[in-house]
Amino acid sequence: MTLRFDHAVIVVNDLQQAMVDYRALGFNPFYGGEHVGGKTHNALIVFQDGTYLELLAPTAPALLDNPDPDDRSNFLFLFNEGEGLVAYALYSD
Repeated sequence: MTLRFDHAVIVVNDLQQAMVDYRALGFNPFYGGEHVGGKTHNALIVFQDGTYLELLAPTAPALLDNPDPDDRSNFLFLFNEGEGLVAYALYSD
């Protein structure tokens, strides 16, 4: 079985500002959409080889005021430690 890097997830509190910041660093993020349930949305930075960075943010800042750390029905639990790299995914054949 071959494993390869697929994508990394970076949580940010404000998706629009993160997109501006990453553009200033030379990246080209584009809006990916809202996740099921409507509590998070993302932007993607796709590289030539198909791997990508996912910038993940709450759709409303108030959603981070008191998230349930045990609720796995959405991605808000990923924000418990603040902004930054929180996950990565590997692809296998």
